[in-house]
Amino acid sequence: MSVSVSPDGGRTVVKGVTPAYPLTGGAVEVTLRVTPIQQTNLASEAPFRYAYQPPSLSSVSPSSSPSVGGAATIIDLLYFPVITSSTVAVEFGAVEVPPSDVRVVTSTLFRTQVVVVTPPPPPPPPPEGWVRECAGVGKRPGSLTRMSRAPSWGGTPVRCTIRTSLGRPAH
Repeated sequence: MSVSVSPDGGRTVVKGVTPAYPLTGGAVEVTLRVTPIQQTNLASEAPFRYAYQPPSLSSVSPSSSPSVGGAATIIDLLYFPVITSSTVAVEFGAVEVPPSDVRVVTSTLFRTQVVVVTPPPPPPPPPEGWVRECAGVGKRPGSLTRMSRAPSWGGTPVRCTIRTSLGRPAH
């Protein structure tokens, strides 16, 4: 705990910055004890309460960007653990921002500010119909497969699936 002591009229003011306390999800009671070095018999105690503040998103500015991505976006977080650019990951939907496009500007126990460059959005899901599977099990590379339903988008990984036009291979 960092402490400063200063006279204030006829009294002495002791100011301290509380140390970080493990995030327990609830309030924790501890005893604060102040002891004068020269007169240890004059020690004084008082209860102190650590109250957990869950991390929260304070603001995002701007709140939208061009559909091609590439816009600098400022994200303000409250009560977020102290982080650096190499210890944070940012996602827009299912698209992870490359680490080179994430920069932590300020990070304290109370406020964290991160600047990210928005990524382009993911491609739309392929429509129903003929698709070419690049990594299909038991399929020849590049073979066309008639599917009863195109792969879904959102929550289901879709890898290397390309829609063909009128049954012709996509280029």
